[in-house]
Amino acid sequence: GRRHQGPLPGRFAVVLSVSRGLLLPGTPTNNAIAAVKRIIIDEGYLVLEDVHGFIETSLEAPREGLRNSSALPYCLEGGGGAATAGQSRILPCVTGPPAWLAAPSAGGSELFVATHVKDWRGSRAAAWQAFAQDPEAYHVGIAFTLEAPHSRSSWSSPPTRLVSASGEEVPAAVRRVGRIDVVPLWVLLRVAGLPDLDALPASGALDESLRSRGATLAVDLACQRERRGGLSSCSYSVRRIEQMEAKAFVSGVGGMGHADHFAEERHGIKILVRCVGKMGQFQWSTLASALLTSAAMFWLVCLLVNTSLGKAASWRSSRRGGGLDAGPKEAGAQAQSCSTWPCTTPPRSSGGGPVTAEPMETTPPAEAIGEAAG
Repeated sequence: GRRHQGPLPGRFAVVLSVSRGLLLPGTPTNNAIAAVKRIIIDEGYLVLEDVHGFIETSLEAPREGLRNSSALPYCLEGGGGAATAGQSRILPCVTGPPAWLAAPSAGGSELFVATHVKDWRGSRAAAWQAFAQDPEAYHVGIAFTLEAPHSRSSWSSPPTRLVSASGEEVPAAVRRVGRIDVVPLWVLLRVAGLPDLDALPASGALDESLRSRGATLAVDLACQRERRGGLSSCSYSVRRIEQMEAKAFVSGVGGMGHADHFAEERHGIKILVRCVGKMGQFQWSTLASALLTSAAMFWLVCLLVNTSLGKAASWRSSRRGGGLDAGPKEAGAQAQSCSTWPCTTPPRSSGGGPVTAEPMETTPPAEAIGEAAG
């Protein structure tokens, strides 16, 4: 509440405004607090580096097996048939080992799980089409190694979890087998907002369902950093990429004694895994640089603050001095105007008596001139 009237002290001042909640640093105590925040809380002692991940993906069949094709609404044994109103497309269902279903995946950061297959054979005029049997039941395996120019994680990956779009953990979604995280495909689809692959679009076209056209999922692996700079834990998040096509092609020569060349157009669930995050390493040079930078910034801020306060105090002093001189100036102007024109002064009380509001007696101009001549 008390204003600073005189010049600012030579040492930097601390201005604390409780009403605005503003604390301008300047004293050694405030400098120490800010330095602690910069170095310890903001981890100014670490060299932060972007994480580069080496991702391995795989696909495995469920332990409990697949659901029977006769129990799946999109499967029709033997081929043929048509869908009724409100149903998605109905095709024969086929299955095979996980490597066949994941073709042409190469085990890197991209995994393809087929849901719809179009097969052309050299001896066949039209394409033969089928759905993959219960692909949602398969399990997706993800293994990763995270590295940075000066930091490296060991083969024992940090603990992981799967989080929803709101950031909440999905319980029991990730199962760790050795160094591989295993997540059911249907869980990834549900977290991405795609619980039903057979849902028809607004147009109602049977060949536009997700099972027929496929979908692309982006799986982000975000890792949290510990105080020493290493990784403490990682989280998987899943979202759908709308404008990316989920299609692949496989070609070769037919096996089992058949010499026919074949080509397959596959639609399915394309999974793209990437790593995001930072790792850190302690360096004395980084710590010294953080200390010098903090000291220089605080010195500059305090210098600017004190300069501004000094100018503000000088301006207030000049304003107060101008207000005190206003009275004599106005009195001189009034005296100069009275020397040119007749003036009336306000009634004054003599002897401390009360001032009356009665009008003053006036003398006509002619009588005043006569009295002056006499």
